[in-house]
Amino acid sequence: MRKNLFFLIVLSVVSSVAGLSAAAVILSPVPGTWANRQPLVLQMAPGDEAFYSYSGTDPLESGFAYDGPVLIDAAGTVKLRVAVVSGDSTTTETTIEYTVSEQDSFSSSDEETFITKMTAPVVYEYTSGESLAIPQTLAYRFGNDSQTWIKGRTISVSRKSLLNRLVPFTITDGSSLWHVVIHASSPQIGLLSRQDVPFTISRWKTVVFTNQKLIYSIDGADWKPAGNPVELDRSVRHMIRWQSVAYEAGNPVQYYVVPPEPGLAVHTNSDAETEIQIQGDDSYMAGTSGAASSSYISAGLFRTIGLDTFYGDTVSGTLNLSLWSDGVYQGELSVPYRIDRQPPSPPGLQTNIHTLFARKPVKVTFSGEKDAKIYSAVSKSALLTNDDFKTIAVSGTDSIKTTAGPYTEQGVTGLTLDGDPQGAILYRVTAYAVDAAENKSESSTYSVIVDEYNYYVAADSKAADADGSVLKPFKDFSGCAAIINSQRFARIHLKGSVTLPAGDTVFAANCEIVGTDDARISIPAGASVILRSASLSASDIIFEKKAADEETDKNSDKMFVLEHAVADFTGCEIIGKFTGNGTVFTAYTSVINLNNCGLTAQADSYAAGISSNDSKITVEKSRISTIADTSVNFSVQQGSFVLRSTNCKVVGRLGRIAELVGTRCRITDNTFTAEPDKKSGTSAVWKDKSVVTLDEKGNRLSGFK
Repeated sequence: MRKNLFFLIVLSVVSSVAGLSAAAVILSPVPGTWANRQPLVLQMAPGDEAFYSYSGTDPLESGFAYDGPVLIDAAGTVKLRVAVVSGDSTTTETTIEYTVSEQDSFSSSDEETFITKMTAPVVYEYTSGESLAIPQTLAYRFGNDSQTWIKGRTISVSRKSLLNRLVPFTITDGSSLWHVVIHASSPQIGLLSRQDVPFTISRWKTVVFTNQKLIYSIDGADWKPAGNPVELDRSVRHMIRWQSVAYEAGNPVQYYVVPPEPGLAVHTNSDAETEIQIQGDDSYMAGTSGAASSSYISAGLFRTIGLDTFYGDTVSGTLNLSLWSDGVYQGELSVPYRIDRQPPSPPGLQTNIHTLFARKPVKVTFSGEKDAKIYSAVSKSALLTNDDFKTIAVSGTDSIKTTAGPYTEQGVTGLTLDGDPQGAILYRVTAYAVDAAENKSESSTYSVIVDEYNYYVAADSKAADADGSVLKPFKDFSGCAAIINSQRFARIHLKGSVTLPAGDTVFAANCEIVGTDDARISIPAGASVILRSASLSASDIIFEKKAADEETDKNSDKMFVLEHAVADFTGCEIIGKFTGNGTVFTAYTSVINLNNCGLTAQADSYAAGISSNDSKITVEKSRISTIADTSVNFSVQQGSFVLRSTNCKVVGRLGRIAELVGTRCRITDNTFTAEPDKKSGTSAVWKDKSVVTLDEKGNRLSGFK
């Protein structure tokens, strides 16, 4: 596998600079503000001459001659003029203005050591195979046009690479920029030996015999003296023989075999390194030719030419190679190559939510470079606790553990992060891009807490910008009343004692209320809670309706009203106090479930715990008490009635546990008590003739006949 060659962006060193000839390139300096004094590094064609000045003067008149990389020893704003005189005496000039604001302090010794190492020499010498360890606290990029920064890491070029290049390199610590040039070279030297033969081969086909004292034979033909050039068919093998022109039978005869013309092929091996291989006779070797070329390899001849660059660099060009067979020059071949180590830009993540806390599903879409594939994975936390939210407020979302899902390729539709009805979930979406060259980008990350359903109400909340989250709870129900009815389900986490607003509080959507720390909901005397085509689930809460003050309050004879609704209460205390008449639960075509609850109804004239029509009533393991002149625990018409393991009490002049009309009922294992403890002459449970009793046993009576 390839060594740590992850992030990097490099520009080919042959990019042009306006104002200079196409053959001349200024690699450094470039416009910008830099934290180090800048080297002047030019790349020129053979025969070009360059002159420079940085005092504003004409470089041809009073400038310096450029004979290699040199440090421009100037700080502040620098105006550099460079003039290049080409071989045909054409002169071109360019001006580069930049600023040097040197930085002497660093956030760590690692940063200082690395930056000092890179900036101390005019050009940093790098040898293929070495590791260049860039601190992770820094970011870098190659080339003079790249805009993509890459997090610091250890990078290297394969030791097999024969490329020699000058590469612009920029480093940043997030505020300052350092610009240098790296000279990347190979330590390898190829075969240097040449074979001395009495002829030359040019352009592959033309053979010129150079020794007039010899005679020659090609492919067994007649011996001939040196003369006109001979053209060979280089698609086949040939044998050239020679001996002294003084022909005698015993003369020594020498020979050389001319192999067919080879080809060149570019391959990428299993280590993602590029190789130029000679396709032909094993005797062939190649080296850099004298022809003008934008790329050069190490001196000598090689059978295989390795090419590599830093991860993040894209370098391309044409290698002009001279081909030799057994030390004899044969001709030249050119081969284009491209080494793409430049990762695509990290994917863009677009969302419909721009805050950390989301109250609706979050849609995430992705964007990236053309032809790049995007892969994403979704990490998901467990249900967040109050402590988790506090940790997030101090340390951020990275402090919360998440379980990562697999990476999958993303299409145009993106993905959706849904809420969990049970509580808040932290999602972390991580995405990266892969280009056609299999380069992988840095990752983009998006974190969001999705809680569609859970709202918090705390009587002691002091949040000025309350949003119903666990850290910014509402102070009372007025903040979340509209929210409850705007979505299909909401869960209210209630802490402390709150009072509902005056008038009717209507639940038109499903809601669950969970109480902690002696949670209590007070319902004003003139108010009721109405469930309309919705469900209300409550646990561990005290519900209390106050009696009306006859002088100041409007009286309401109902506490909960269900209209095609469901009420499911567990572990609650429900207390209804009325002036005149009053009923705690009034139900129409609805469902009421009470489990392990206490229900008390108190009024002057008439009090009922539950009054229902065509509804399903189930009460288990609870305590029911009604106190009034006329007192009834349950008044049930039609529907069904189940009463199990419950203590029921009526207090008043007239009282019954239940009055049932047209009902299917199961009444088992209950205790029925009438107070004062006297025979009232009434039965505990009254039924009309249409009642169907499915089960009635184990009930204990006190105070009834």
